[in-house]
Amino acid sequence: MVLILCSLDVVVAVEMDVTASSITSLPCDLTTLVGNLFHHHPTYSDEFIGRRMTEDYGIQLSGRQVKRIRLQQGWLHRYNNSTVAEAEQAITFNTIEQLLAEGRIRQYGRRQLIIHLSRKYGHRPRGNDVREALQALDTYGVTSRMPGMKKKRQDNYVVPGPDWLWCLDGHDKLSRFGIEIYACVNAFSRKIIWSFVGSSNRTQVSVLRQYLDTIKAIGYCFNFLRSDRSRETPMMADAYYFFCYTACFNDFSIPDDVFN
Repeated sequence: MVLILCSLDVVVAVEMDVTASSITSLPCDLTTLVGNLFHHHPTYSDEFIGRRMTEDYGIQLSGRQVKRIRLQQGWLHRYNNSTVAEAEQAITFNTIEQLLAEGRIRQYGRRQLIIHLSRKYGHRPRGNDVREALQALDTYGVTSRMPGMKKKRQDNYVVPGPDWLWCLDGHDKLSRFGIEIYACVNAFSRKIIWSFVGSSNRTQVSVLRQYLDTIKAIGYCFNFLRSDRSRETPMMADAYYFFCYTACFNDFSIPDDVFN
């Protein structure tokens, strides 16, 4: 992944004239600024990058001069070399796989994901690479975002009784505003057992505390727990296993060879 770090306090905001003859000896700060705009803003053209350089830093750059800087640094819009294209595709695939595992891009489509990767991580992915990665790694999300009639479920969701199954998950649609939600629902009655609103819904200690406080308040434990493989669930799963093991261990009707 390409990360562009820019130090603005060393850039002198004066009006400069960059000619074609001096383009080979550009200062490092100017190259860094151009690279920052190129990698973090995938919709910017060379002309627009030159316009931003003039407006923000007082440096006169044309679109042709920006293009010459890009080519010298190897920053291309398209990669005709198959080896480089495969390497970029692998970087995009691995990055999207990691973000999906962390639950950060659960509802992101192709265009929103391209903007997210470039602005936050400085990586300019190709649209086809992002599309193929989402189709391979997030099949359900791609299907749910397709236009048209949604496929109706053929089966009925049946739960044997109350507190037989609790379902937990996070809600990230307000995360861009600093609000993250984590909640638990009774699968039988569809009623909310608890709901947490805070700055992070992926903290293991926080989710464990929510779970333990709820068990302490109601005075009993449910039969089964359903959740995704997120990083916030292991400690809660360990506590649930401890409760089940302790309950079975104290039940004398269960033979001892079950625990071996």
